[in-house]
This record gives sequence, C-alpha cells and structure tokens, in this order.
Amino acid sequence: MRPTVLTIQHGQRDALGHADLLREAGCELDVRNVGKGGELPDSLAGYDGLLVCGGPQDAWTDEGFPSRRHEIALIEEALADGIPLLGICLGAQLMAQACGVEGYQGPFRETGWTPVVLTDEASDDELWSGIPAEIRVMQNHHNHYPLPEQAVLLGRGGIDFPYQAFRIGESAWGMQFHLEADGVSAFPAGMNEDANFTAIAPVARHVFGRFGTLVVTSRELLAA
Repeated sequence: MRPTVLTIQHGQRDALGHADLLREAGCELDVRNVGKGGELPDSLAGYDGLLVCGGPQDAWTDEGFPSRRHEIALIEEALADGIPLLGICLGAQLMAQACGVEGYQGPFRETGWTPVVLTDEASDDELWSGIPAEIRVMQNHHNHYPLPEQAVLLGRGGIDFPYQAFRIGESAWGMQFHLEADGVSAFPAGMNEDANFTAIAPVARHVFGRFGTLVVTSRELLAA
C-alpha cells in the first residue's frame, strides 16, 4: 500500500495542479475539500503526510471557517509527530497560527507574478536546495503572518509580505505563494501566463517531488 497524504482543500474551484506530482513520487492523495462539505479525519492516524492548500478563509477566525480549529489541530499533530507537512497560502498561514503567531490582513491583495528571493538557509534545505536564488511565483492572497520564532526563513518577498517560504523543524514547510498552480488551475483572469508557468514548472517538480519522496522515505523508516 502506497503512503497516503491527507490533502485539505478549501475552495469551490480548487485545482491541485502540480501538487499531483506527489502521486508521481509514489504517494496516494486522500483529498478532502471542506469548501464542498468534505469531512476531516479525527487525527492523522493512518496517514503519512499532510498537505494543506489555499483558500479564501481567514486563518485567524472561525467566522466562515468551521474547520479551522480542526485543521490547526491536525497541523499541530503533524508538527509534534514529525509527519511531513506542506502548507500552501492559507495552509502556511494556518501553520503560523499553530505555532502561536496571529495572522493579519495585508495593506493590499497581492496577486499575479512576483519575485521571491531564497535565503542562505534554503541552500541546504531538503526541499529548496538546488533552486535558483530568485524565482517568480504566482500570488493570490490578502493575508499574511509574522514569522514564527521556531521557523527558518527560506524565501523572502517584498516589504508588505516578507515571509514567503519557511520551515518548521525538519519535516514541515510553508509557502505563501501557489507553487501548485499550473496553466489550467482556477485563478483570476489574466494570471494564467504560459511563459511564467513554463518557467516555474521545474521548481514545482523539484519541490513537490522531494516532498513526496520524503513522505515515502518516512513511511519506509517507520516500517523498518
């Protein structure tokens, strides 16, 4: 039986895009879309990884987000037990909440393609090593977060949304941007620029492939 990644989605039009690369790495995805009424498991028992995707909800309030506390509990479980975890946009914001910092609404909505500069710490990170020092990524968010004290900053953005990629411990990563997006993902009109998707595709393949491999390897180590 292949290792299974619990995959939480939040929107009516979510598309996994490049996140499907986890299947190529040998994982199964158990997709639960809470935006469409999907139910979440009580715990991560029986799961080998956790992927928390983006969505329109605010990470710091239960209003309009009935699964928020449940998701934070699952993130806390993954962090405590060393279960590989990847948070995208809202998922990264929920990771910050789980680490004790309060998110906030930024001064404007960051959308479209923006540069992210990787830090020195990314050069030996399990997911981000080998990536070019600057990449252009797709953004579609209004909210952000302070960097948790226990986090290692891996990617910097502009002054208004500085903490674009980080790691917690040795097996949990958050990214504010949408690396999972591909040319057919459901994003606002004008953002689906083929040249940008072509440029970022190798980065997505690298990061999601390594995360999938980590899930598989972690499962094998536990079974040994």
